[in-house]
Amino acid sequence: MNRISGTVSYDIGRATGNNFAHKYYQGVGAEVMGELRAGYLFYLQVRGGVAHGLDDLGETQFYLRVGRNFY
Repeated sequence: MNRISGTVSYDIGRATGNNFAHKYYQGVGAEVMGELRAGYLFYLQVRGGVAHGLDDLGETQFYLRVGRNFY
């Protein structure tokens, strides 16, 4: 394991559309990211986390991602 980092977040926002026009939704989350390394040439970014909606319709989502984002 070459690097490891973590993030804790709080989010608030409003969805678009007539049914959601005046309601704000809240959520919290946590994520851990690490970089697996084999030698100098091969490395693989791994991240996993959980997000939870704080409102009545909120749900909990877990995720695991392997590899880097391409922008």
